[in-house]
Amino acid sequence: MFFQNTIIQSPLFIFSLSLIVGIVGYYIKHFYHDRKQSKLLKILEISVSIEQEYYKSKDNKGYLPPTITLKLENLSKTDIEIKRISFKHQKVNGSLPIDLRLVNNITTDIKQYEVKSFTYDFSLIHVIQDENTHEVIKDYLQKIETPMHFIKVLTWYLFKEKELKKWKELKKKIFGLRVDVFTNIGDYGRKLNRKEIKSVESHILSTYNKHFTGLI
Repeated sequence: MFFQNTIIQSPLFIFSLSLIVGIVGYYIKHFYHDRKQSKLLKILEISVSIEQEYYKSKDNKGYLPPTITLKLENLSKTDIEIKRISFKHQKVNGSLPIDLRLVNNITTDIKQYEVKSFTYDFSLIHVIQDENTHEVIKDYLQKIETPMHFIKVLTWYLFKEKELKKWKELKKKIFGLRVDVFTNIGDYGRKLNRKEIKSVESHILSTYNKHFTGLI
């Protein structure tokens, strides 16, 4: 017992123990902490445009395809490459082919500590399955061209076979919409905040007022 106490109290043992603790602490700080910090992507803003008018000619007015714009901040110590974006409801299990997907129309890179905005076209994913095994052979994306198509896809996704009878049913569901960003260093996402939801709600309500009846 005396020999053990002598070893524990010796300067060499204390120095060795301090050195080990220091190395472990350094490892935790500079490896785990830095690794965690290198996986930070912040979604600053989400803006949805469903019904933006434009004139094909002087007397021929149409609408641009529905889009979503994300303002992202790269808080990591590395460049981030966006692989895919999804727009869905947090309590609805999106199943192909009715899961809303987005196709990027510009570069997907975000430099270190950079704030950058990206605009995507809403698209609907279609799946081709094997007739016998039902395995997915391939899938492809079809751009959602019109506001009416967007609303129909969204209500189909949210309500499946249920018939939508009142506007307030859709209005209630909108509060669960979220965006997920899939990158080379991890997956990030969040729900739309109250301000963003109000904007989406006004866009959808405007579309219903112009193109649909019996739901308002």
